[in-house]
Amino acid sequence: MSAKRLTAAERNDLANTRIVSIEESRAALLNLAPHANELQNLKAKREARDAAIAAGDDYGEKKDMYIGDLMCSIFNGVARVGVRGVVVPTRSFWTWAGYETAAEDIESLPRMLPDDIKTLIVEYDSPGGLVEGVPEAAAALYGLRKRMVTVAFARFACSAAYYLASQQDYVFMMPSGTTGSVGVKAMHVSFAGKLEQDGIEVTEFGSPERKTEFSPWKPLSEDTKKRMQARIEKMRKQFEKAVAKGRDMKLEDIQENFGRGAPLDSDEAMAAGAVDKVMPYEQFLAGKWK
Repeated sequence: MSAKRLTAAERNDLANTRIVSIEESRAALLNLAPHANELQNLKAKREARDAAIAAGDDYGEKKDMYIGDLMCSIFNGVARVGVRGVVVPTRSFWTWAGYETAAEDIESLPRMLPDDIKTLIVEYDSPGGLVEGVPEAAAALYGLRKRMVTVAFARFACSAAYYLASQQDYVFMMPSGTTGSVGVKAMHVSFAGKLEQDGIEVTEFGSPERKTEFSPWKPLSEDTKKRMQARIEKMRKQFEKAVAKGRDMKLEDIQENFGRGAPLDSDEAMAAGAVDKVMPYEQFLAGKWK
């Protein structure tokens, strides 16, 4: 019987195969001997971990999940999310990219967070945002107090961002941070004078008569100014009432001591009662807020 000829691939595999001698095996075992106890401990820990996971315990496993465009990290019953950039009503490319935060994602936290969460930490790096969606998101954060401890950490939490933060059980702030700015603003730009100077006339058609009242091609009427200011006052009062409820303070204290629309530094925020404690972020992460 003639021997089978090896193919080129088989010859290559054979050439790359390392033959382990008895002497080499004995040497390897001797090298492991000093670490026998350590290896045994690692094995015991691995077996305990596998048993815990089989029993349904997360064994301290870190989990990441998305709530809409909101990244949520979960570890040992603590969920962490961030409000970053401008707060807008709904998701978009910019919320997906992390430049903005959708109020609808904050509003969905009570529905989307796992039932075993004991603490929610929201970190704020936001100058504020649009009115739409914020009252509903703030109400959702306030409602979460019944299920878990809710904690806000403010590096930068102004206007709409503070509206949200104020609804949590505790508000902490970094020493160099900025918060507050409790108020509402709007603006209108008229190009009517420039257009007239350039000899351009814009004719608009609309029905009913107020459909084009905020047109940039003409000055605002006095009636429109009054009605717009009334709307802003209404939203401001809603904002202040929510902050008073969230911080468990009198409405008058919010109106008088929270900067009257201006942002607050950490000293001013502590003096006004806008935050509970000022501390560096590293201390906050280390659990010094507990």
